[in-house]
Amino acid sequence: MEGQLDAPILSLPNELLFMILWLVASIDGPEQTALRRVYQDVLQLPYRYATKLSYGHAPQLALVCKRFYGVIIDYIYSNMFIDLRHFTIGSRAHISFEQLWRSYQENPILPGVCRTLFLGYGDLPEHPSITTDSLVSQFTAVRSFTLHGLCPSDAPWNLLTLACTHFDQLKELSLGSTIIGYELELSRVFTTLGGLPTTSLRNLRRLHIDGTDWEEYDWTKFKVNQVTLPSMSGAHISIPQKFAGTAPFTKLELSNFLQGANALRALIEWPKYLAEFKLEFTITDEIPDEGLESWTLAGIQNILEPHRQTLRSLKVNAINRDTLEGFDLRSFESLEELGLGIQLTGNHKRHSDDRDRALYSALPLGLRAFHWDLTWSSHPLDDGLQDFSQWEEEWLRRFVLTARAQGCPLKEIYIAFAPDSWSTTNDPVLGAYPWDRMDQLGVELEIKVHYNTPTVEPEEYAEIVEEYRRGISQT
Repeated sequence: MEGQLDAPILSLPNELLFMILWLVASIDGPEQTALRRVYQDVLQLPYRYATKLSYGHAPQLALVCKRFYGVIIDYIYSNMFIDLRHFTIGSRAHISFEQLWRSYQENPILPGVCRTLFLGYGDLPEHPSITTDSLVSQFTAVRSFTLHGLCPSDAPWNLLTLACTHFDQLKELSLGSTIIGYELELSRVFTTLGGLPTTSLRNLRRLHIDGTDWEEYDWTKFKVNQVTLPSMSGAHISIPQKFAGTAPFTKLELSNFLQGANALRALIEWPKYLAEFKLEFTITDEIPDEGLESWTLAGIQNILEPHRQTLRSLKVNAINRDTLEGFDLRSFESLEELGLGIQLTGNHKRHSDDRDRALYSALPLGLRAFHWDLTWSSHPLDDGLQDFSQWEEEWLRRFVLTARAQGCPLKEIYIAFAPDSWSTTNDPVLGAYPWDRMDQLGVELEIKVHYNTPTVEPEEYAEIVEEYRRGISQT
């Protein structure tokens, strides 16, 4: 025991000890590594969201000594995933939840460790002593809160109100529809968050909304006091105050957004100033009319005009129309980060010189970072290995050289690319390993190139190429 106290690792400050133990605790096998790639890189969610409270080597590390125990408890309970949707008694989810609830009751300090909370809303009819309200009320230090399951029912919106008034350190808020999708009533986002005391969301910096409804509202009345709007449930919602310029967040992200221009304008005018904006997936196979708006980059730019002097980051992917006509960001003097999907830039299957010229002439003069999104849909691993080929490499090279020639201080490239081997089409995959292409491009152009963790290892890629060549030789 005396030697244990003298262990060199215990002389490290907590900051370093946390980093080391968290890294060791996260080491896992091939199956868990694959899950990590999908959830961290593709879905941008904490890895433990995938494993449903499976924590690798953390339990073993917690038994080493008291100091390790304190660090690992923080590791286990700092990011919580609680999914009560389709909750059934006796299921694995039920057992896990019962164990979590028991731990919270036996050790009341544990909920206070949580910094990131994901909650899939659902009723708990078989637990008269446990409600989602009583569950949420135990968390006291949440910085990032994700709530999915928002629907026409009042219950999840009441829970959102409780959470926002209770989480006084909240910096990030993400709101999602039900599993069915596209049921999140955007008007209720305004009435719920806008109706809170001014001190409730004073620290909020990021708002993300996913899966809005496509019902038309009279958004032109947004700035008028005491407006009444109809909801999907048939009830009427009263907007009690003027919202424009009152929201504290400076970063707005919209996914699966089926509302129209007036709704987006209302959202854009909500914060006093906006530094970052992201819009993706305004089209869906499930809705025949593809939402309420035929979105273009020029139309989005026009709505963002009130924040022309403060906007630093703009990312757009998978919108209704791919035209670049009227798109010009040169007057956005603070814009230094631009992200576009291949639907807007083109790729090896669909491209034109005119499109390239239109893009070059639209670039903001202060561009420092470019994000290129090669994903076609909101489903992970929906792309093929051929989607970063020699054509994409050459296109990116031309883009960097042209941007720099125009005076842009371009320093970094971010590539969203997460294919899987089974998604490879009949297109040739005989070139270099895609991620090697990216690395070599960075060296050649002396620019930092960032990308998702490779979803296919070099050895597996070589086997795919060899299999393809054998198939060609046999035809």
